[in-house]
Amino acid sequence: MDYTPPYTIQEVQMDSVQIQLQDETGNWRTYSITPNQSLQYRQAMHQLRWQFPNARIRAVDNDGRLVDIM
Repeated sequence: MDYTPPYTIQEVQMDSVQIQLQDETGNWRTYSITPNQSLQYRQAMHQLRWQFPNARIRAVDNDGRLVDIM
């Protein structure tokens, strides 16, 4: 019996979110990549907020679309 995983590599890559922080020059820097599940990327954003309280933080998908911002 052949085993077929419930998802493909492309689907896993498409379902990820980049957590980015805006630096002092206005450029967005990627600090982590998390699955596109609201609980996980929001926790990653809150951790980054705790480390950099005055910085702008956003989550974008692989196509560059904004998912969330703080």
